[in-house]
Amino acid sequence: MDLLQGWGDEIAHGTLLTMKVAVLSLLVGLCWGMLGALAQMSPNRAVASLGRGFSLVMRGTPELLVILIVYFGGTVALTKAVSLFVADFGFVEVPPLQAGVFALSLVFGGYAAEVLRGAWQSVPSGVIEAGHSLGLGGGRHVRQDPSAAAHALCIARPRQQLDFAAQGYLADLDRRFA
Repeated sequence: MDLLQGWGDEIAHGTLLTMKVAVLSLLVGLCWGMLGALAQMSPNRAVASLGRGFSLVMRGTPELLVILIVYFGGTVALTKAVSLFVADFGFVEVPPLQAGVFALSLVFGGYAAEVLRGAWQSVPSGVIEAGHSLGLGGGRHVRQDPSAAAHALCIARPRQQLDFAAQGYLADLDRRFA
């Protein structure tokens, strides 16, 4: 008896595609998270509010809703934008893989922004002062010492985020099918 009943190739392809989406979303999401964290810590109040709003909206919106908005809303927006320049261009579809990666990276970036901001703000002021006393002012102490305290504080956080996301997803499935 064949365990996969001939579906082994499709399952392997789906697994590889899932891993591709996960890794790409993680990498792009870390970029969004860094931008969000830097925005939240900005001395400019408008930029700080924008960073806090990004994090709040992305953490408060269900992932499936973000995916649907990016995919279907992106298709409508692209079609409208192209029709402004080309009269009878027709329908423009957003590629599903790119839409999924973009949407999931936004969600991950919202959580990562809070984690990175919290890690950076929890670095003891003595570490920063020590960098300044060594002549590493203007942020150079972070570039010169990549094992700074903020990095140590961030190590376990992405794993905790993934665990939290998985628990929320499983709890949501449990509620739907119970």
